[in-house]
Amino acid sequence: MFKRPASYFLTRFHEKQETAWLAYKAGLTVVLPWGRRSGKSEYFAEVLIEDVENYGKPCLYLASTQDSAREIMWPKMRERVQKLPNWKLSDSILEAVYKPTNTPIRFRGIEKVDNLAGKAYRIVVADEFALWKKDPKTIVKQILAPMIADYDGLLMYGSSKRGKNHLYELHQTALDNEKKYYVDECTIFDNPFVSEAGREKLISEYSGKDDPLYRQEVLDEYVTFAGMVFALDTSMYVTDRWSPADLDHSIHWRGVDHGFSPDPTACLWMAYNHRKGYFLLYNEYKQSKLLINQHSEIIKKTENYEIRDTISDIDPQIIAEYDAVGLHMTPEGIS
Repeated sequence: MFKRPASYFLTRFHEKQETAWLAYKAGLTVVLPWGRRSGKSEYFAEVLIEDVENYGKPCLYLASTQDSAREIMWPKMRERVQKLPNWKLSDSILEAVYKPTNTPIRFRGIEKVDNLAGKAYRIVVADEFALWKKDPKTIVKQILAPMIADYDGLLMYGSSKRGKNHLYELHQTALDNEKKYYVDECTIFDNPFVSEAGREKLISEYSGKDDPLYRQEVLDEYVTFAGMVFALDTSMYVTDRWSPADLDHSIHWRGVDHGFSPDPTACLWMAYNHRKGYFLLYNEYKQSKLLINQHSEIIKKTENYEIRDTISDIDPQIIAEYDAVGLHMTPEGIS
């Protein structure tokens, strides 16, 4: 039987990965809200391989989409086991099988999460957790937690931060329950496997250390973005639109950011529901190269809910022009 050399185990992890590995060995639920290029994907790959080789039980890696699983984790798995005689890879179905026990590691997305129910795994990794669109708490309770019951298994979470959403809530829960969870933060600066040139190349993509995206992606902070937000990538959505009944019993606002070209004029619709206890951005409009009266008519006709206020941080003169065509706005910071 193939055995790894001792040197392999001495060099595979950096210090924070090693500490997270010790938490895995202790049977804790590992929560890694780590920044970009911090080494969380490499950590998960190593742990999944080790666990299957040691226990002979199936494991599951879940990303926000099947494409993400293929692009993010599958290459790391191939790199580690494709030349090992005890492993067999299937690129078509994204499965790595440990041949001595015929045990798979499966790589999936959560687009069709209901199809995943009913199977048993020793480890389930919930990666890109901050980007999961459907109700993550329900997915964990109804589908993922039952998966690990048969083998007294473990859940693991990993993700870069995306504002104070369900990942943030999980982070706080983990901090408050050290007997069940292990949680730590890590950045590219903690990862010695990334070269200085590689770090500099990543950092150069941002406008400076005060750039909110730099603080979020590189410094691993929970960033609340100021000003109007528009042109949201649908892959960043983390929850579904509420039901009409919930929206009927909510308070509604709009936020408008005026542009022409190339930046569009944008409007976001936001609701607060007392029963749920949180806000939802539930619709978006963005369009370039239209006149103010045209934007105004489209925005007023989109969504039929009573709007408590429309907030904007645009120039007061432009706000006055919107007022003149029937779309009243309140300048940001004025109640």
